[in-house]
Amino acid sequence: MGTPDGGDGAWAMPANVSEGIFNGTTAKRPLPSALSSDSRTLFYFDEGTAKQAARFRDRPDAPLYTALDLGDRDGAIMNAACNTVYYTSGGNVLVETK
Repeated sequence: MGTPDGGDGAWAMPANVSEGIFNGTTAKRPLPSALSSDSRTLFYFDEGTAKQAARFRDRPDAPLYTALDLGDRDGAIMNAACNTVYYTSGGNVLVETK
């Protein structure tokens, strides 16, 4: 994700966090929706399966490798401490904590 450079208010170039995961070759592809503050979890909607999912890594500089189907947890995002997930399901806003 880009961050302000602190000087003229311009945003820095974003870092590649997907390493080709989202380079779809069809019209249906994974669409990133959120990145955890520790850069270890990337949330996305997979157009191919029509499901919300997440990919994890054990450190910020490692590839995203472990995929998790989030089922009906639409729009999932984590809080800044990375210990709570917020999402919608059936029109309700829900919360899960570790």
